[in-house]
Amino acid sequence: LQNSQLENGKVRFQQASDDSTKQIGFDPSMLDLYDLQWDIRQLTIDSQRIAADILSLQGSDHSGLAIQHLSSQLNMSDSLLALQDFSLKTPHSKFEFSTQRTYPGFNAFEAFQSKDALVLKRILAHAEVKQFRLSPEDLYLLLPNTLPAGLKDDFELMAVVDGSMDRLKVENLK
Repeated sequence: LQNSQLENGKVRFQQASDDSTKQIGFDPSMLDLYDLQWDIRQLTIDSQRIAADILSLQGSDHSGLAIQHLSSQLNMSDSLLALQDFSLKTPHSKFEFSTQRTYPGFNAFEAFQSKDALVLKRILAHAEVKQFRLSPEDLYLLLPNTLPAGLKDDFELMAVVDGSMDRLKVENLK
């Protein structure tokens, strides 16, 4: 599959659960996506890697979460995760960054649970956050009941992050 385009798509997913309580906000176990559109080029999915040039992706969820625009160049293998020129825009928030992580294999991420310092040293990260502006409106949808009510100011961040996961260095933090 080299290219993929979709217009006016819908996706519905509901994970089986005994819990009948209705969750407030975005619930990844109960997706109801609509108005999906995407344009993905140079799509490669094989046993060695996943790569794609995501020119655009947009859509909305029944929870109120909406993605007006997402684009990036994605490259992922068993030793690399790279997002170049990642851009995400919602009606209230905006993120722009590039990041690259290298690791000795997928099982290296188990080190976050075990806090294995030898493995964490081998997971390297670099990120240039050009713009990170997260609005309380989107944050309430993603993490309901986490923030105090009435929060109005956006969270904003700019930074360069570099180093191994056991010693990340943050520069130019604004």
